[in-house]
Amino acid sequence: MRWPAFPLAFGVALLAVTNVAAATEDVVRARLVVEEGQVEASIAPGWHVNAHVPRDTFLVPTTLTLEPPPGVQGGEVVYPEPVERELAFAGARQALLYEGTLRLMAPLVGTPAPDAAPLRARLRYQACDATRCLPPRTLTLVAAAAGEGAAGTGMRADNAVARAVERWGYFPTLFVVAALGLALNLTPCVYPLISVTVAFFGGRTGAPGGAALGRALVYGLGICLSFAALGVTAALTGSLFGAALQQPAVLGGIALVLLA
Repeated sequence: MRWPAFPLAFGVALLAVTNVAAATEDVVRARLVVEEGQVEASIAPGWHVNAHVPRDTFLVPTTLTLEPPPGVQGGEVVYPEPVERELAFAGARQALLYEGTLRLMAPLVGTPAPDAAPLRARLRYQACDATRCLPPRTLTLVAAAAGEGAAGTGMRADNAVARAVERWGYFPTLFVVAALGLALNLTPCVYPLISVTVAFFGGRTGAPGGAALGRALVYGLGICLSFAALGVTAALTGSLFGAALQQPAVLGGIALVLLA
């Protein structure tokens, strides 16, 4: 692949990842009912969220946090009974999940103070299907004011990169992340490899300078694509990627690749 084609290919890959994120953004929709202190969430068909107390510690639990206005106290949240399903990554062990319509309730006691802020709630979850998990998200739900209906919804980014994308857009955020990646070359563990890499590509006798530069560019492109693929995989699978790296079989396979 010629070098001028790389920006085009990278842009297509970025657009594909963006479209996947947009398509899966509304997997879970929720609304807050003021009178009952109830959050009703609708999970798209084919998707699920983890139970409030999942069986595996690496799974992100579904949690609801109420933020009542002054004068109102919220009781303990009551979570529904989960269902049991076998998932591909869990082997024969069944996982505890929520599917379809999810109702979480917490009693509200008291009367809000005059001109108090509306009732708020934060619903944190991680949505998965049979083969992958999306990054964990936090829905910020805001009850509608009087005369505007029973409930309102909103959404808040759940990590620094998502907040940066919402504030500045994809390409400025991508530029900042790329600059931070280049800054990692200043870390002490990289210094010994700089001389080794330069000697490897520049020390080949009989090779013209252009050939050495071309090999260096291909080498750098391979590293970028490898780490980009690992990063996208980690982002799309959430904590499942880290959990896989704790398995002896996975670590053994990586060790064999490094020794090959």
